[in-house]
Amino acid sequence: CMHGGQDMFYLPEDRRVAHAALQRGLAVVSITSNDRGTGCWSPQDVKNLEETNVIDKWMDSVGLPYVTLPRMVMGASSGGGFCFFVYKALRAKAIASYISPGIYSDEELSQHSNKTLSPPLPPIAYIYMTKDGLVTQHIEHNKKMLEQSGVIHQLFPVDAHPLTPQLCAERLPEVGLEHCALFLATVTRRSPHLIQPETYEIQKSYLGGEWRDAMNEMHFHEGILKARLSLGLSPMIEGSKRGELSPISPSGHSWLWAAVEEEIAAAHGVHEMTSDHIDQVLDFLMLHAKVDSPNNNNNANSLYGISSSTTTDSDATKSA
Repeated sequence: CMHGGQDMFYLPEDRRVAHAALQRGLAVVSITSNDRGTGCWSPQDVKNLEETNVIDKWMDSVGLPYVTLPRMVMGASSGGGFCFFVYKALRAKAIASYISPGIYSDEELSQHSNKTLSPPLPPIAYIYMTKDGLVTQHIEHNKKMLEQSGVIHQLFPVDAHPLTPQLCAERLPEVGLEHCALFLATVTRRSPHLIQPETYEIQKSYLGGEWRDAMNEMHFHEGILKARLSLGLSPMIEGSKRGELSPISPSGHSWLWAAVEEEIAAAHGVHEMTSDHIDQVLDFLMLHAKVDSPNNNNNANSLYGISSSTTTDSDATKSA
């Protein structure tokens, strides 16, 4: 909820996922929910995807074989649950559910167990934050149900981590190391209860609004271009091939503000999109969708902090 399809390419954790997929030769499509008030997914979105064949049309428009090309789907929070309502319409071969305990219906699980369902249910990767207590409990329960039904699955737990100046600059290159350090120093000076100054562990989420003063002081509310000018940096000229991006993110703030918020939340480790385990998640999805990568991760550059760890000997590569 409170997100849109463009987040996949502009928010730091999301774009690391998109970049890692692109480096493997995958096409990345990100859709937006019908309800722009809440940004959540609804039955109307299920109907739209079932009736419009929008993904088929997009694939055809860019010259991709929409009938035969394998598809993998992923979603976060309500989007993760949404995957289990639209996997048939999207003809998904594998699912990655982020911070969401979505699962197939009891009837589907029973049919899969009895081998009366064709095609069988797509394998599931659950990526969840261990501090997200209720979600973790539900996913552990799902694991038992999937084991009993014979559905392939894998769990990827994610722990909280320090938001160091180095990590901040890696995930937010538009801010940079110097001003990431300045921002974190500003936070510890203004509100030392928000972040542990020696370890950089996040003590409190941004949701209570207590990070606002420090973010305003860094001009994050103004957006990337104005913020860089205000901080004495050279402006970054941003272009767009297909239309212009709104200066306001679906959350109602500038994109830079939304990006910083996502990194704070990801480091805090409670119910936020994360790029942790992305190589292993893509290995899982591609293996079970029977997709080989024409580009292994050795070719990836360091843009957006993508690791260059190799997948040459992975199961995904061997599956071709």
